[in-house]
Amino acid sequence: MQTIDYIRKIKTQDEEIARQREEINAFNEAYRVLSEELHEKNENFQSLEKKLKTIENNFRRKYSENIALLKALMAILKFPDYKYIIKIIYHSCKKLIGAQAGLVSLLTEDNIQKKVLYSDIGKYSCTVDGDFPMSLRGSMEKSYKLQTPVYENNFPDSEWTEYLPKGHIHLQNVMFVPFMIENKVCGLLGFANKPGEFNDDDKRMTLAFSEFISIALHNNRILQTLKEKVKKIEQLNKQLKNKNEDLEKILYIMTHDLRSPLINIHGFSTEISEIIEDIGNKLANFTNLETLRESLSPLLNSELPLFFNYIFVSINKLDSLISALLKLFRLGRTEMTVQKIDMNNLLADVISNFEYGLKEKNVDVVIGKLPSCKGDLSLIHQVFSNIIDNALKYGSPGKKQKIVISGTKSKNFSVFSIEDNGKGISPNEREKIFELFYRSDNSVSGEGLGLAASKKIIEMHGGKIWVDSVIGEGCKFYISLNN
Repeated sequence: MQTIDYIRKIKTQDEEIARQREEINAFNEAYRVLSEELHEKNENFQSLEKKLKTIENNFRRKYSENIALLKALMAILKFPDYKYIIKIIYHSCKKLIGAQAGLVSLLTEDNIQKKVLYSDIGKYSCTVDGDFPMSLRGSMEKSYKLQTPVYENNFPDSEWTEYLPKGHIHLQNVMFVPFMIENKVCGLLGFANKPGEFNDDDKRMTLAFSEFISIALHNNRILQTLKEKVKKIEQLNKQLKNKNEDLEKILYIMTHDLRSPLINIHGFSTEISEIIEDIGNKLANFTNLETLRESLSPLLNSELPLFFNYIFVSINKLDSLISALLKLFRLGRTEMTVQKIDMNNLLADVISNFEYGLKEKNVDVVIGKLPSCKGDLSLIHQVFSNIIDNALKYGSPGKKQKIVISGTKSKNFSVFSIEDNGKGISPNEREKIFELFYRSDNSVSGEGLGLAASKKIIEMHGGKIWVDSVIGEGCKFYISLNN
């Protein structure tokens, strides 16, 4: 009995063990399935995490790109100096792609050499002159010809290292991007020494920045054209104003200066007519030759010659005024031939033309070293001749005459001075002496045209002429001309 019970107990235990084994197997299967699901979900999570990281990186890159592009665009809209704009655009692009050095260069007119507009050597040392034009070679030439970005990630092993000038920065990798105006390459944007390598993303981004540089350059060209046109319009307006002033002066001359000799001619012609009528009456009543001779003698030998002389003087004055007006009008229509003028040679020639008058009056002439200027040689010669001529004419009686000519040079202009120790002029005449036909001393010969013509010539050159003077001490004329 005990044996049967024992067997039953063993069997029950075996059944329990079998049941537990089945449960364990079921648990293991469930665990395996769960592990596989967890592994799959983990892989999915890692894949999702990787995708999210990629999206985040793309977002950050796009954000950085947009910020850099916005900064470049704001520079174009905000600043007038195109060189400063290009500097901002370059640095925005350099930071975005991670380059460590670079440059912006313009092509010369022959499109063969480059001229550096902006250079950035970064942390590197460079002793090459940035203004020295360099020929287009290698990646630069390829970028120019293909009109597309080109990069070289192993520059030290390229054939172009031998063409680098002595003192140039070390180049590990390079990238060049053309910028264009009206479908023509006008320059190159260059980057160097990016950690790692340049890639196609860099090509895509640098193209956008090169477009901004093209816009900045194009805007500058338009601005310069507009400035030139505005300047031309201002010059034309100034010329028109001067012509109107000349017309007003001519109208005044016609109503006053020209009218005076005409009145004289008319008056004395009337007198002559009356004398002729008187002579006719005397001849009609002629009875005695001697009496007739005595009565006609004052008319023929005194009054008629005097009246004719007055008429001739008035005619000569009219002729002089008309000739002066013609000279002035022809001067306004003269087509200038602008060239660089050696003023030392010009003044030597001017003084040689007055050599006789200078020796006759024993005038001391002192000429310092003069800077050059730009202008029409014959017209500038005429200006200095007019002023030297006046210095000779208006010397102070009893004083040894002296003329001192000097010049200084500034950034854009050369200023010349012609100083004499003559009579001088009063302060209220300093402007009047440049007016047409104005003469400060009528006892001195002349038409009153020299200084008016000189002022017109200097203004035609875009320069200035003015005078300082003290009565009894002389005049000092200043002439400012473009150099």
